[in-house]
Amino acid sequence: MWFDVTRRRFSIEQIVAALRQAEAGTPEAELIRRLGISPLTFSRWKKLYGGMRRAPYRPPGRPGQGLARRPTGIR
Repeated sequence: MWFDVTRRRFSIEQIVAALRQAEAGTPEAELIRRLGISPLTFSRWKKLYGGMRRAPYRPPGRPGQGLARRPTGIR
C-alpha cells in the first residue's frame, strides 16, 4: 500500500496568518514570492483555509502531555 509521506513546510497557523495578510491588503504576488510558494499553492490555501478566523482547537493541558485518562468512577 502506498502512503503520501510529504512533509508540510507550513503549519496551519502560518497559512492562516498569510491569508489574513492577503485580506489586509498585501498583494498576493508579494506574499507568494516572500513565502516561496507557487500561485497554485496559494489558491489551494485560500480554498482550504480561507474561512478560518482562529487557530484550530487544541485540547487543554500542557504541551506534550497527551490525552490523560480520566477516572470514570465505575470500578
